[in-house]
Amino acid sequence: MNAEVKKTAQTFRFVYMKEKSELNTLKVKRKIINCLEEKGYAAVDCDNQIDMVNREKVEDFCKTAEKEEQAAVDIVQPNRDSLQY
Repeated sequence: MNAEVKKTAQTFRFVYMKEKSELNTLKVKRKIINCLEEKGYAAVDCDNQIDMVNREKVEDFCKTAEKEEQAAVDIVQPNRDSLQY
């Protein structure tokens, strides 16, 4: 999983480097979430200020799990100190 987290973090690395001094602003969080959305990740912020992107993947997971079938979904949550995966 560590390799997947590193790959995911590369998705928004350019935003992180460019906006480093303003990381905890809603504007930058939105940019990071948008980068993750463009790469196809289901993502949400840790402060519940931005709607989840690619939520359909999570909804599909729930529908499949309700049928007691094998299912998996990755949800990425960038936060102040790290990347939750």
